[in-house]
Amino acid sequence: IRKRDGTTVADLPPTRQQIPAGGGLFKGQFSVEGLPDGDYQMHATLVVAGKTVTMQTPFVVSPAEEALKRSVAISQANRGTDEGYFNALPDDSLDAAAEVLFLTGAPSRELNVYKQDMSMAAKRRFLIDFWSSRDKNKATVNNEDRIAFYQAVANVNLKYGERGRVGWKTDRGRVAVKFGPFSEILARPSDGRAPPYEVWRYTVGKPIWFIFADRGNQGNFILLKSNEFREPGSAGNWLEILTPEVADEIGRWLGVNLSNVP
Repeated sequence: IRKRDGTTVADLPPTRQQIPAGGGLFKGQFSVEGLPDGDYQMHATLVVAGKTVTMQTPFVVSPAEEALKRSVAISQANRGTDEGYFNALPDDSLDAAAEVLFLTGAPSRELNVYKQDMSMAAKRRFLIDFWSSRDKNKATVNNEDRIAFYQAVANVNLKYGERGRVGWKTDRGRVAVKFGPFSEILARPSDGRAPPYEVWRYTVGKPIWFIFADRGNQGNFILLKSNEFREPGSAGNWLEILTPEVADEIGRWLGVNLSNVP
């Protein structure tokens, strides 16, 4: 990855792929998270049977505010039928609309049907069919379930974006989309014992809770622990991170003995 003046800003590791006899399609991907806003060039070198081909293409990393405004605008646009909504989306927004669908809890076998190398018409048809099958109230023109989902994604993008990550890709954003707004929150800054943390409690339906901590004190919260089996947390040493004293305080607030939580 280079700046427009030719300065290299990132070297991506080489990869090997098998090309079938007669030729075929292969692809790769890379993350632009962490790149400052600006214009860039992607340079790719392909070596096949001793022959080398070099290609390049420009791309732009837009300011976060601009991307968020676009996200909100898309979520608000054409709130009518699924067909009208997805037919109105720009081509370059279809993959983004599909990328977040795992947050609906849809099975992987269903989501894996969507491929980035599909035609635009096939992508639109997949998205239309996906949401039409989830429209619980077909008596109305609007698909309220689709509207609520993409609005939730837009909201967490505005509220839970962190350094280098859009809101829905963060732990707090993902949980907020999947489980909705919390009923109660316990939030504390660092007090010298434990890092800043937030505890989200849901009291409607099955009682569930989530403990997030900003381990680096940089505004990036990770999910330490939860009693929800679909989101167990990623830190095996979560009690050490919180410290026993803080864990006791959180446990009293939750009415749970956290030291006994596996």
